[in-house]
Amino acid sequence: MNQKGIFGGMQIIVAADARGVIHDWYYQKLSHPEAAKLRAEDFRKQFVGLSLSDFYFHREHYPGTAAGCKMDAITNPLTESPADFQNTLRGLMKDLILFDIFKLNRAHDK
Repeated sequence: MNQKGIFGGMQIIVAADARGVIHDWYYQKLSHPEAAKLRAEDFRKQFVGLSLSDFYFHREHYPGTAAGCKMDAITNPLTESPADFQNTLRGLMKDLILFDIFKLNRAHDK
């Protein structure tokens, strides 16, 4: 999925199972002074096991207000231009939405 970042376009590739659960993901393209922090395995592995339902649940509540929100545990590794952390979340969610629409017949829609 293409996502606009602060320093240019981001291309995010997601590997998910047949239920839409993230198994792995990576940046195919990323321009950022702290790109190594975003590409680090420790950061990327925080998203393994999440699905579109987790992203929707997180967006319905303010971060830190919903008990059991798996995304609250994800930490932003950036110190310069931290907005690209939010752009990454948006890009991952967009990938999962497309997977949900085209492969899962909108299984995560309410």
